[in-house]
Parts: sequence; structure tokens; C-alpha cells
Amino acid sequence: MKSGILVSTLAAGALLAGAAWNVANAQQVMPEGRIYAFHSAAQAGCPALDWHLVAGGNNTLSGMVAWNGMKSMAALSGTVNPATKKFELTGKETAAPNRATTLTGQVMDNGWLVIDIGPIAGTSCSNKMIKVQWFVQQPGGGN
Repeated sequence: MKSGILVSTLAAGALLAGAAWNVANAQQVMPEGRIYAFHSAAQAGCPALDWHLVAGGNNTLSGMVAWNGMKSMAALSGTVNPATKKFELTGKETAAPNRATTLTGQVMDNGWLVIDIGPIAGTSCSNKMIKVQWFVQQPGGGN
């Protein structure tokens, strides 16, 4: 349970990253109902994370992130700014100790999502910067 909020934060960030990338590139609102699912390996003292996020109206995101073999979860919610590709999410564990944190970050043009995980009391993931590659550009060329 050491990274409940961190996991939540990462999950939200990854989902948001996918949504933000599409929005920023198209300069339009995120497609409502679009689902973003990601997995990230353990890094920066944080466990492997599995997340599921859904884009809502008005550039909102909601969903969950899981760790510890899907035994621990946190609910996520927040918004993304399509013009700047920056996002802010809050995460709260769904079971005791119900830790909460804020996740901020940005979707980079190179296919990486940078997530700054806020303080999470009693975890090794507190105040960590994590990078998640959620998109790989395909080489240009013939059809």
C-alpha cells in the first residue's frame, strides 16, 4: 500500500496524457467517452501501475489506478488543458488508509508523459517525477 496515491497519480497521468495529446494536436475538445488504459513498470521507487481512465465532457478525466497485482486501487479525477497539454488530477485510495495526493504533469510532443507525484505520507513514491512512454511515433514513408 506504499504507493496507493502515487499509483493513482500515475494512472491518471497516463490516461490524461493520451487524451491531452489528441486534444492538443487537433486543437479540439477531448473525445468524450474515450478510454485510456496503460501499464507502467516499477520506477523511481514506485511499483508497477495499471490504470484505466475515461475522458468526460469539458476536458475532464476520471478512472482508477491499481498496483500490488490489482489488490490496491485509487480513484482518479481531474482535468487537462488541451492548449498547454498540462493536467492536474487528484487520487484517493479506495481502501484504508485512504491516502490522497495531487498529480500534475504534461504530455510531451515526443510521446512521453511526465508526471509529478505530490506528497503521499508513508510511501517511497512521495514527491517523485515519473516518465511514461504512452505513444511511439510511426516512421514516415510509403503506404
